[in-house]
Amino acid sequence: MNFFARSGALAGVSAFMLGATLLAGGASAQSGGPDDWSGFYLGAEAGWAFSAFDDDWRFTNPNYFNTLGATTLGNKFGFSPNGFIGGGLGGYNLQSGNWVFGAEVGIDGTFYEDKKPSPYFPTIDTFKTEVDWIATVAGRLGYASGRWFAYAKGGYAGGDVELRITSPAAGVTAELNSWANGYVAGTGLEYALTDRVVLGVGYSHIGLFLNDQGMSCGACGVGVGLGTPDVDADINIDKVGARLTVRLR
Repeated sequence: MNFFARSGALAGVSAFMLGATLLAGGASAQSGGPDDWSGFYLGAEAGWAFSAFDDDWRFTNPNYFNTLGATTLGNKFGFSPNGFIGGGLGGYNLQSGNWVFGAEVGIDGTFYEDKKPSPYFPTIDTFKTEVDWIATVAGRLGYASGRWFAYAKGGYAGGDVELRITSPAAGVTAELNSWANGYVAGTGLEYALTDRVVLGVGYSHIGLFLNDQGMSCGACGVGVGLGTPDVDADINIDKVGARLTVRLR
């Protein structure tokens, strides 16, 4: 997805969720105090995504970009992406004593990307990766004390992953755009500013995986020293950020 399309889509999601959050916060019904964490909520979040551990990619076959004649030069390459991340979220909490159990869904648009020279032909080939969207569905378990709530979370994550390998001089480009499944685990701390409005900070680690995915390359050819790439990937995304939620009550 190009920069302007992604920016517009991300702005739309964020504006919708923030609008819904503010409308919910302006509702007139009252129940529970700031130390009551039970109920539904909506919100928006924004932060920074980076890779504390490099993303590991592997060619699973000899191909145009990793061979010299009949010799395979290697199969591993990696990235260290980073970029803005933000979007909307919603969930439900159930409080029992000081313990709070819950579930949350979220969708984020990202500018998480990196571009590097090829490890095999660094003067002529370029590798680029990006993750456009991330969706999560996670359970939360935490401890509440008055207006404060600390929690851990874990569950499913999926992301729209792109890989583009180019050899401009030869006019050869291989592309991959695929949904990758994985997991999310993290922790966070929230503070109830009012009966409804909650401010929080958090950290999440997201792992996404691709297994033997075929790229698209019409000019990669067939035969010795040629071929369309197939790839595996272990993608590591670390996210830190702030969030604003409103309890729907």
